[in-house]
Amino acid sequence: MTSILLDSDTERGLKTLAHLTGRSAPDLLHEAVISYLDDIQDAREAEAVYRRIEAGEEGVISLEESLRDDLAR
Repeated sequence: MTSILLDSDTERGLKTLAHLTGRSAPDLLHEAVISYLDDIQDAREAEAVYRRIEAGEEGVISLEESLRDDLAR
């Protein structure tokens, strides 16, 4: 189990949101942490793709090309 310290404004906002949504504060914190970790992983994957594109190891196509390919199917 992990615990976190929140400043009083954040704690108050969390309690308010929990009350307004009918959810528990721990549930909201859990969801927020999971969402944050997903976002960080997405950013890391995007950075890896960008590095491959910059190195010429991965290609890109324009939106127009993508749409044209989709319409051709």
